[in-house]
Amino acid sequence: MPSAVPLRPLSARIVVGLVAAIVILIVIGADSYRSAIAIAENARWVAHTHEVVSHLWNLSTDIVTVESRRRAYALTGDDQQVERAHASGASAQENLQSLRRLTADNPRQQERLDRLNRLVAARRADVDASIDRLRRSPADRSAQADFTAAASRANDEIRAVIREMLDEEATLLARRDADTDGSLRRTKQVIALGGVSAGVLVAAAAFLSFRESHHRQRAEAELRRREALYRSILSQFPNGAVLLFDRDLRYRLAEGQGLAEVGLSKAGLEGRTIWEALSPETCAAIEPAYRAALAGDPTSFEAPFGGHHYVVQVSPLSSGDETLGMVVTQDISERKRAEDEVRRLNTELYQRIIEATSANQELEAFSYSVSHDLRAPIRHINGFVDMLQRRAAGALDETAQRHLQTIARASRHMGQLIDDLLAFSRMGRGELARSRVSLDALAREAIESLRPELDGRSVEWKVGGLPAVTGDPAMLRVVLNNLLGNAVKYTRPRAQAVIQVGQAAGRPDEVVLFVKDNGVGFEMKYADKLFGVFQRLHRSDQFEGTGIGLARVRRIVHRHGGRAWAEATADGGATFYVALPAPAPEEEA
Repeated sequence: MPSAVPLRPLSARIVVGLVAAIVILIVIGADSYRSAIAIAENARWVAHTHEVVSHLWNLSTDIVTVESRRRAYALTGDDQQVERAHASGASAQENLQSLRRLTADNPRQQERLDRLNRLVAARRADVDASIDRLRRSPADRSAQADFTAAASRANDEIRAVIREMLDEEATLLARRDADTDGSLRRTKQVIALGGVSAGVLVAAAAFLSFRESHHRQRAEAELRRREALYRSILSQFPNGAVLLFDRDLRYRLAEGQGLAEVGLSKAGLEGRTIWEALSPETCAAIEPAYRAALAGDPTSFEAPFGGHHYVVQVSPLSSGDETLGMVVTQDISERKRAEDEVRRLNTELYQRIIEATSANQELEAFSYSVSHDLRAPIRHINGFVDMLQRRAAGALDETAQRHLQTIARASRHMGQLIDDLLAFSRMGRGELARSRVSLDALAREAIESLRPELDGRSVEWKVGGLPAVTGDPAMLRVVLNNLLGNAVKYTRPRAQAVIQVGQAAGRPDEVVLFVKDNGVGFEMKYADKLFGVFQRLHRSDQFEGTGIGLARVRRIVHRHGGRAWAEATADGGATFYVALPAPAPEEEA
């Protein structure tokens, strides 16, 4: 029986080729696996970018809403507008926190978020200041106009930073799309090369291809899910819409609640050109802006549509090797109505200013008449009474002389009333000469000027450290002279008068001065009469005066943006308070 023919060992070339084929298959498998993981990772980052963009748009909407609610409150005084403004401000802060978390790996975006935090915090503080100012001074329209102008500038800065962040995210999105496309191309090349080089192991290559395909399908499914989530978020875009269009001006995406408000729909826009979906007039208006965006030139404009008024932003958006256009619309009909109302109110205010100017001119004429026509008879009465007292003093009995003295006192009192009334009326018309004023120095000057009235009296002064404020020195001197003069006058019945001047606790934005005495006091049920013109709580034969002093105090304090009030008990002393705005930090320095 012939011997078996021994199997020839595999040649070195076959072994090398087999080993090379195995190595190639291993390389193919490793590269395919890495590519699938990279695609899945890129898909996750694309979704991450969409989430960042969504928060940025929500933040922009919150800022617009805060300003619109502030203006609505300025127009209506409805406190619900304040609550909505605060809710939108809180929402803006939540979006900022979410953006801080989402962009933690991007130092440039973190720097922009730092700027956004400062701008948004400043904007919210300005809105709170505007609302507080409006509550304190509802008629101060000029301050609200200043707040509105400042708000416009601040909102422009915020939108500029948001635009920078959107551009950054668009760049990142384009880069990640390019990475995904590159991974896909490289994987296909490796699979093709491996199929030619290792045909004998096609089953193994098919297995690896199947596995890679499986990973890719999962990544694509994740992309579709993320895209659906992104579309769902955009579909909730309030008071507006987000549109994407290509170079044929065909809409690729149409989302947002604002579509239905103007008679449009997602189905009626997506897949259609602007000429197929919109009216010829609308197409003629928007086509130049769409073309400019595709050329890389963003455009922003306002336009009416469907009975609403919109602000429209058209900007380029890179998507891989394709340039798209993005349209973001925001319904500003409410803001337009508010602006029209503000213009109407400004017109009315201008008319009232004209009327007030005319009234002031009439008041000036009245003051002139009082100072010349009324003073002349008073001087005649004083002169003739004086002549009668000197010439007929011996011929008049005691009763007649007492009558003449009463007439003289009454005429002098009338002259003083006229002088005080004129001073009171002039006080509301002059400009405030604001400067840094030491209340402590003014108080000591007032005390020194009262020294002649203290002869024969025992008065204990207690003057605490008083702060400095910003105001008109001459007018604030009148305030302290009146308050301290009243304290001296109404402690006259006391054997030992005690008058205290100091600083009381108040709100953080004000300085509170008080003047306390142990005089005769008054009933608190009459406190509302204290600061009225010619209002007196004591008889003139008890305490002299014209009833103008405290009215002048309140008018001066109100012109400085402060407030004045008093507390007392009958025969138990009185305390008068004056609250003035605290100086700004730079003024304190």
